[in-house]
Amino acid sequence: MTPDNFIEHFATFAAAPNGVAKLRELILQLAVHGKLVPQDENDEPASVLKSKILAKRKRSVESRDMTATATATEWPDGPLPHSLPDGWEWIRLGEFGWFLGGGTPSKERAEFWTGDIPWVSPKDMNRPYMDDVIDHVSPLGVENSSGKMIPKGSLLMVVRGMILAHSFPVALAMRELTINQDMKALQLTMPELGEYLLRCCAAIKFRMLANVERSSHGTCRLPTEAVANFPIPLPPLAEQRRIAGKVDQLLALCDELATRQESRRAARSALVVATLDRLTSPSAAAESASHAKRLQDHFDLLFDSPTTIPHLRQAILQLAVQGQLVPQDPNDEPADIVANDRDTDRPFDIPSHWRWGLVGQVAEARLGKMLDNAKNFGTPRVYLRNTNVHWMRFDLTSLKEMPFKDGELDEFEVRRGDVLICEGGHGIGRSAVWEGQHEQVMFQKALHRVRPRKDLDGYFFTFCMRVYDAIGVLQTYYTGAGIPHLTGRSLAKLLFPVPPLAEQKRIVSKVTELLSPCDALESQLQSTESASTQLLASAVNVFLGAPKL
Repeated sequence: MTPDNFIEHFATFAAAPNGVAKLRELILQLAVHGKLVPQDENDEPASVLKSKILAKRKRSVESRDMTATATATEWPDGPLPHSLPDGWEWIRLGEFGWFLGGGTPSKERAEFWTGDIPWVSPKDMNRPYMDDVIDHVSPLGVENSSGKMIPKGSLLMVVRGMILAHSFPVALAMRELTINQDMKALQLTMPELGEYLLRCCAAIKFRMLANVERSSHGTCRLPTEAVANFPIPLPPLAEQRRIAGKVDQLLALCDELATRQESRRAARSALVVATLDRLTSPSAAAESASHAKRLQDHFDLLFDSPTTIPHLRQAILQLAVQGQLVPQDPNDEPADIVANDRDTDRPFDIPSHWRWGLVGQVAEARLGKMLDNAKNFGTPRVYLRNTNVHWMRFDLTSLKEMPFKDGELDEFEVRRGDVLICEGGHGIGRSAVWEGQHEQVMFQKALHRVRPRKDLDGYFFTFCMRVYDAIGVLQTYYTGAGIPHLTGRSLAKLLFPVPPLAEQKRIVSKVTELLSPCDALESQLQSTESASTQLLASAVNVFLGAPKL
């Protein structure tokens, strides 16, 4: 890959995760490496331009009888940031002019804040060209502060504040203005260099931020000396203009790509949600075949991003617990539970021979053992915590132990087929079926253990919990104004659909069958995104030798 066909790969680069943002960084890096536009041997060399800059700076400083921020006379030992094309030069940022400071007029003097002079502070530094801002001061306000009037064409930069933890805001002054004490202005001896410097400072952001100093209480600051001595690649003036034009062209293309991506993402998300909502709507049962056909016909269009697959999984589970995923068999024996007539609590319709049941009718549920080092005695045993239980899976990378007496094993041991549910905190309601992943495991009080009786399959119940969480039903069973909890009493009263056990098992088998292709598709789409990321990384390697962007 060469810079000549760089634009051809724009769309592919942009498809990578965070691709547009990385493209913007790559464009700026290419610019300051001299690899964005071709060099022209007829351009006046940068060495001539550098001599003009230094001579003008010296004359300006002498004529104004002032002392500019000192810059080093020699480059430090060690290599400079990168190699330069023939005809380019290295120059220190401070050699482009001299720095002016800022200040804040007294807020107690109203007359200081009634003028029309823009007073720029870091909160305004969110755009490349600074014309007008929120706050204005009067000439009297400037005179009575440490601030200075900043000429049009000066380079403005933030040198103090927490924003320096991740950004180096820079802008060009488009009119005469003043700044506050958290900023510096570089008055340029040759204002025509401002456009290139603006883009160059954006490109060297991460290297500049390496000079940020932090105080004991976390305040960030850039020492003026470090900024003044920062090495800047200097192209010939004619090439600077070509670079600025090309950067603007490509960044505009990035903006266009970002807008298109966001529009496509929003439209696709809305289409996916609308299509699946029609399929899973309680009123759609009669038209489920036509909705499913429409979904099948447009599957590739709907599910072309990893972010859409969770919607598909959710739809499968919702169809499952509504009785629309597998056909009913009139020979199945219904669940042997007393009917519940709480019509207002039923979130959707179910087949006629299904039942609405309470957890307390079809399972034994209880909380685990309280973790109390002062009171707990016995043999240390592995136990499950809230952090181990996720939706329909367990994370056993971190297991802890606490003492259990032999007489507590029946009470607190987890058996194959038990459902573990998070009682509170982050992840409240998360549910998974224990499959015997560990030889013996207990559970603590932050978890419910639901042990199904003869009319309940634990996997089907977990599907119901997942669907209830997604559609907002589960949240109606929470208690607690601050940190919500799913108490044992609330869980026992949770009303959910109970099909015949034989149908539950068919549903579980079908869900497992359908979720497997979802996983494969998600992996395939992630691989496609990964390929785009690798192509972008390859471009960085080819163009720049893998710098840190």
